[in-house]
Amino acid sequence: MSQPYEGDSATRAVPGITGKNTDGGVGIAGHATGGPPIQVQKTGVLGDADADGTGVLGNSQSGVGVQGNAVNGLGVAGSSQSGAGVVGTSTNFTGVSGTSGQPGSSTGTGVSGTGRDGVHGVSSLPTGRGVWGENSLGSGYGVSGYSIQGDGVFGQGGSNGVHGQTGSATNSGVWGDNTGMACRVTASLVRVLVYMAVVTGLACMAKAT
Repeated sequence: MSQPYEGDSATRAVPGITGKNTDGGVGIAGHATGGPPIQVQKTGVLGDADADGTGVLGNSQSGVGVQGNAVNGLGVAGSSQSGAGVVGTSTNFTGVSGTSGQPGSSTGTGVSGTGRDGVHGVSSLPTGRGVWGENSLGSGYGVSGYSIQGDGVFGQGGSNGVHGQTGSATNSGVWGDNTGMACRVTASLVRVLVYMAVVTGLACMAKAT
């Protein structure tokens, strides 16, 4: 068995070890198997940095900077004790993009979040959106919310808590549907108002309590 390679460099711009493949293959490949359990198990390539350095860095002009593939496990996993596990940044495009299945597929989730807030979106623009949902292939929902015991969707704001808008002459800006026996739309107001309007043959009812 040959001795492991070791490269040292005392110059900032000179790497300790470099690998080059001139036929379009892999420059450096790492593979680990077997052995007793240790803190980092069966790791092909390990990157470690002190303080605020970068453990592993990938750069590409027009391709993929870093790519992870797995058959049944995680393609890419990130963890942190007090910071963000995974961070994506883009100057002119999407910071983090997730894709699952094929276009039009009914299986898989593009981006999934778990925590106190499953997904948290922040916009720094005065007219931007914290979270934006879009369905580009059919009549599905742009944004859908579900809760076992609480409200499926809750809106709160300095202006309107929930704002709905449509350009359709036969549909509603905000629509509520109750499949049981209760009211479709219930509002809590300081000034009680109950009204019914009939527009293009469709009845719209709101009950304020």
